[in-house]
Amino acid sequence: MSDRDLRVAATERLRTMKAAANGGDLEAQLSLGAAYNDCEGNAELGVKKRNLKEAVKWFSKAAEQGDPHAQVFMARSCDTGEGVIRNIAQAADWYRKVG
Repeated sequence: MSDRDLRVAATERLRTMKAAANGGDLEAQLSLGAAYNDCEGNAELGVKKRNLKEAVKWFSKAAEQGDPHAQVFMARSCDTGEGVIRNIAQAADWYRKVG
């Protein structure tokens, strides 16, 4: 496969994954959150670099569905202000949800 073909395939995978995540697919939300949180991005999905705001966007959707890993990510993000405006009260709420 050429570089162009690989980029086109990655763009299509990302589009498909985002559609699934927007439709409520928990695994897709977690995969996108992880891809955007990874310091090196995710070449398979065409994510070239870390984007904490995008990671928070997808992990927050998974956290709202009750995923404990996503809830911890959200708690830490709110606690440190990484990817979101720092909010200790909201961090505490997320930590309580994790139990």
